[in-house]
Amino acid sequence: MTNDRLVTFLRDEEPGCELVIAVCTGSLVPAAAGLLRGYECTTHGTALHRISAYGAKPVSRRVVFDRKRMTGGGVTAGIDLGLVVAARLCGEDVARKIQLQMEYASEPPFEGCPDTVDAVAVAALQVVPPAIAKRMKENDATAFARLATTGAENQYSLHG
Repeated sequence: MTNDRLVTFLRDEEPGCELVIAVCTGSLVPAAAGLLRGYECTTHGTALHRISAYGAKPVSRRVVFDRKRMTGGGVTAGIDLGLVVAARLCGEDVARKIQLQMEYASEPPFEGCPDTVDAVAVAALQVVPPAIAKRMKENDATAFARLATTGAENQYSLHG
């Protein structure tokens, strides 16, 4: 999010891309480049509130596809996202073969979706150690400052 070369590269290359894809909190990287503004997207549940500050429309789903943007939720949603990308690029038959080859038939031993787990467990996960919370705010501030200097049309700011 704070690497100028990476953010500039993403911004410069985006017009020629068929798809812009990110998963988990990695979705904050194209957001920091201004590439998710106005798009529905997702990220890890603990970071979903941050993505709207970049002008994105947060959606609590494992995979979100909006025009040229595909995003995945938590880490394991990356498998789902990969299969959706394979289906889009190569057809559903190929994606089904990939899924079968991986023997991907998710059977988590515990409930792992913030929408279905009790609120106390989700709230405990939302508690961020102060040093990490400080770094997250610094990263966002750096990204917002960069977006402001690139002539971005809307104002970016932290919410909350």
